[in-house]
Amino acid sequence: MLDNKKISVLITSHKLRFNTLDLVIKSWLTQPIDELWIVDDGTGFKTTIKDDRLLIFNMPKDFETKADYCLALMTEGDLIIMADDDDTVKGDFVKDLYDWHVKLDAVVGIAGKQFFGPGYIRDTKVYKSHRIKEPKKVGFVGIIFMSPRKYFGFDVKGMHKNCDDFWFCMKEHPYINKYVVPTKNYNELPTSEYRDVAMHRTSSLHSPRRKFYTEYYNRYFKDFKDLDTININELNKEKEKEKELIKIAKQQSREVKNNWKDLINTIKDK
Repeated sequence: MLDNKKISVLITSHKLRFNTLDLVIKSWLTQPIDELWIVDDGTGFKTTIKDDRLLIFNMPKDFETKADYCLALMTEGDLIIMADDDDTVKGDFVKDLYDWHVKLDAVVGIAGKQFFGPGYIRDTKVYKSHRIKEPKKVGFVGIIFMSPRKYFGFDVKGMHKNCDDFWFCMKEHPYINKYVVPTKNYNELPTSEYRDVAMHRTSSLHSPRRKFYTEYYNRYFKDFKDLDTININELNKEKEKEKELIKIAKQQSREVKNNWKDLINTIKDK
């Protein structure tokens, strides 16, 4: 709780990430939150972690990412955080989001895109919290984001598992303020790059996301000029720099995988 506002966190998880999920849970329980709800994929996640704020949902089947949005209104949170299962948080992470939420009166998160046209890759610019010093107004936020409770309670029929953040930000709430805000108080786990579970690295999931983006860009954002504008040449230059950073990050991820496996085995032994 912060300023007498209850904060609830919801995380949907997949069995291929259960081996690191305890790390994620423990990190969130260091934060000033009132509830942490873990929703599994129907394969029976178990944990030995005990905390009154922690609630595990062993679902009868995999309801995918839309489960979070259905359960949101069952929480007690005045503010609701949607979080991926491959990121840990630390320090004043939740306070960082909260302070920016109050200052900007906006939905705030750690990753997002500005929109400049109907092309999902060609016409967008990505921002991440650990790479910026000032808030960036965007068309959508994802990975981890904080939202007031009032923005939940919509129908999720037809929501594709790789479009839930777009559904929330582009279909349900295209015109509310959304910002990527600066903070370094989180870590992306190596599991975020595993091909067999990372949605952004699964080619079969790319097409629905790109089609969704184009459809709702044309519907709501085509003539919406409230976002910061930048020169397209500068955008392309920054995209090239970003590609190089991604290459470096992938190389670093490969280098730490062996050490990471050793860490997981150590945790299991304990």
